[in-house]
Amino acid sequence: MAVLKSHYGYYLYHYVPSIVASAIFAVLFAMITIGHFWRMFRTKTWFVTAFVIGGICMPSASDT
Repeated sequence: MAVLKSHYGYYLYHYVPSIVASAIFAVLFAMITIGHFWRMFRTKTWFVTAFVIGGICMPSASDT
């Protein structure tokens, strides 16, 4: 469980992140990325490639 921790008496963030909300939004983000991917191939709208690549790379960028 997430805990609000002090860094030498100073709180860097004044909130405790919710694990459940993070999981819900990660699933929604994945569903939207899959939807873009499916729509891109179905309608051959290749300009959506940027959305698909961004959707694939974004979750790994937020893990750092």
